[in-house]
Amino acid sequence: MAATASRAAPYYSLLPPPSKCAPDSAFVTLIANETYVSGALCLRSSLQRVSSVCPLVLVVADPLSEPAMTQLTAAFGSGNVRRLSELRDRVGHHKAAGRQLSQSTLKSTRQLTRDGGWSRRTFQKLLLFALIEFRRAAFLDIDMLVARNIDVLLDQPPFAAVAALPYETKKFNSGVFVFAPSLADAAALDDLSMRASFDGKLPAGSPAASGAPIRIRGAGERIHLTDQSILNHHFKGRWTSLPYGYNMGVKTRSVNRKLWAKVEVAVVHFVHRPKPWETSLSDAASEMSKLTLKLNIEPLVHAWRFHCAGSPRGNGTLTPQDDALFRSVVK
Repeated sequence: MAATASRAAPYYSLLPPPSKCAPDSAFVTLIANETYVSGALCLRSSLQRVSSVCPLVLVVADPLSEPAMTQLTAAFGSGNVRRLSELRDRVGHHKAAGRQLSQSTLKSTRQLTRDGGWSRRTFQKLLLFALIEFRRAAFLDIDMLVARNIDVLLDQPPFAAVAALPYETKKFNSGVFVFAPSLADAAALDDLSMRASFDGKLPAGSPAASGAPIRIRGAGERIHLTDQSILNHHFKGRWTSLPYGYNMGVKTRSVNRKLWAKVEVAVVHFVHRPKPWETSLSDAASEMSKLTLKLNIEPLVHAWRFHCAGSPRGNGTLTPQDDALFRSVVK
């Protein structure tokens, strides 16, 4: 069902899990820097806990310390760890072969030339389309907790994603999406990331060889475009909507508790701050702890900390109420 078509009813129920993993397919996540190590480990363990039989590939963007890489490689397995620089090189060589680009232009495909800090780094996600060793892949943001088996995602047609709840249904959130890796798509998205802007002007730092600027309508951003707008622009009218429960942002629980209660939740997405692994959350008086209360997402943060840090407050104390809390959150 196309996302732009009218719906008689939203997708509240999950798809039945498959008996085996789709061939030549994998879940993929991206770690931007060392502050997300806890998120990566939790994502991996939560997939294992729901009996996923599909591989999870970790793509490493920034050079991480040796202890961090050792920890991640031990958890994911050396065969499931990739370097983003390798994917960047694949895209660069593909573009060079097709368009005879100069070496100076190839260097610009690093997607790190735009202003915007965090938003700039999210463009790294677009290079995941260069994972051409897989027939099908499903991207999962690293700040997620998997509550139910989601292997069925790798059986879905590309490109598929979840509507950008709680405010939007005609655009998707890029925290979860099913795609068919393709160097052609990777190169097109790379070019688009260099030329895209809100106002139709070439973004600061973009190389002259990028071509004319492209005006893009933001998909939830106010100041800087992110991968979400790039992907929505590229796949406009060509994406399939997945059931809401495969990417339930915590803000949905804050803004629309009735909707949250109707949805069968498989993936809890901790969009924006606070991230549940932040150390300050162990202190109930901290600003981040106060923010979780203000946003009404404390049960979700506690659920993550129970399953991934040992207890809601991260102090090593487990209680029967903790597991009951998690079950009540995702039911």
